[in-house]
Amino acid sequence: MKKKSTVLLTALLIVSLLVPVFAAGPAQAAPAGYDPLGYYLYNMEDVNQFYFLVTNPSSQSVNLKFSSGQDYDLVIRQNGKIVWKDSWNKSYTQSLRQENFLPGHAKFYKIDAPKLGKGSYTVQAVFAAGPSTGRVVAEIQWRVGQAAPEKPSADASLLDYYLFEAPNTDELLFVVENNTDRTIKLNFPSSKEFDLIIYNSYWEKAWQDSWAKWYSQSVKKEKLAPGQAKVYRAKLPKLSRGTYTAHAYFYGARLTGPAATMKLKVGTQTTNPNLSQLSFGAWYNGGKQPQVAFEVKNTSTKPITITFPQGKTLEVVVTGDNGVSWRYSDSYRSGNTLMTKELAGGGASYSFIYLPKLPEGKYSVDIYYLAYSDQKPVASTSFRIW
Repeated sequence: MKKKSTVLLTALLIVSLLVPVFAAGPAQAAPAGYDPLGYYLYNMEDVNQFYFLVTNPSSQSVNLKFSSGQDYDLVIRQNGKIVWKDSWNKSYTQSLRQENFLPGHAKFYKIDAPKLGKGSYTVQAVFAAGPSTGRVVAEIQWRVGQAAPEKPSADASLLDYYLFEAPNTDELLFVVENNTDRTIKLNFPSSKEFDLIIYNSYWEKAWQDSWAKWYSQSVKKEKLAPGQAKVYRAKLPKLSRGTYTAHAYFYGARLTGPAATMKLKVGTQTTNPNLSQLSFGAWYNGGKQPQVAFEVKNTSTKPITITFPQGKTLEVVVTGDNGVSWRYSDSYRSGNTLMTKELAGGGASYSFIYLPKLPEGKYSVDIYYLAYSDQKPVASTSFRIW
């Protein structure tokens, strides 16, 4: 097997227009607000594949009901037009399936990237079960024609290891997958199953996940079934500006070094000198699928390039007079990668944020446009649920 030395390119939970993906109905633009599952989509250039990761970070099992043998679909678009679907050349059984998705576990799908012409593409992932059935739950931007990075070194372990950054939660995700056709026994010498270490550019240890943790010394044994994956999460610390290397260690297998590594860049600053030319608006759309619409308009006659810190574009905060609150944050790239968008002169862009099912009450909505400010909302609106 090969050790996966991963560099996260991009990940997104979408707030865009509806797109038809499953025959059962139109795919919606974001995971349901009450969905406890986590969705991540990555482009792994070193192996020319896309990785779609579905996690259960909650403390309870989630019952997944699949209407057929199809677990997911991957859709690639160029200029809004669908140019490829993973499901196009596949057939699926039509039998219903149910699965008990355990806490702390993950479902891991690897999709070979198709051969497409040079250019920029949008890659969207749809999951076929759970609260967000039929919705686009993750999206990344993919550029074809760039040189692939050097492949990782070989790994003697039977397991596969991946290290990612979760852009919306400032976490590191360490995934251990059994990609073989047999059950693998995991033997932990203590309750410590993994560790994460971050080194600065001088290879000095800047942080270690286990520094503030205690572990029992009792031996722990576990079995990992074929195709099953374990996911470990750790909150990223506050680091000074610079470039860092993260190492992930796994103690359930016989490894002599880190199982996976990745680069982190912290503290890149951006400026947006033309933001005074933008105007913002927000309003509530009711109906069967309530949503908040957000408009960004270029009031000038010239195009404006907008740069977003850490790849995030907006945050939405919904607060009710009944004590209920809900927050949504999108991300178009990895947490440490800048993103720029161009808005034509006189043009406008729109985002549609689908709301969860809310109880009766009066609600206020504040929208933060992160190229402008993460402290002061640029637009607000209100609505009432009867």
